[in-house]
Amino acid sequence: MADARLVRALAPVAAIGLTLVVRKALASSYQAFTGNEPPKDDDPEASIARVLVFAVSTAVAVTIVNVLITRGVARHSARAADQALDA
Repeated sequence: MADARLVRALAPVAAIGLTLVVRKALASSYQAFTGNEPPKDDDPEASIARVLVFAVSTAVAVTIVNVLITRGVARHSARAADQALDA
């Protein structure tokens, strides 16, 4: 049971870390694909379409990572609870 608590405690740290990695990977991919820096929302030179496409793609990727972490934690917690009941 302590193992399940440890996983639940570390899940937010993993989510933050993986979110940073995903954002950096998306920024690098955008720059490699377009040859330009990723658009910033406060850049008046960037078109609204470019800013929105990058923002939406980043949001989707980060959401996928968070869903996978949440489901992984839930699966691990359920498995730990089943083992506790069997013991």
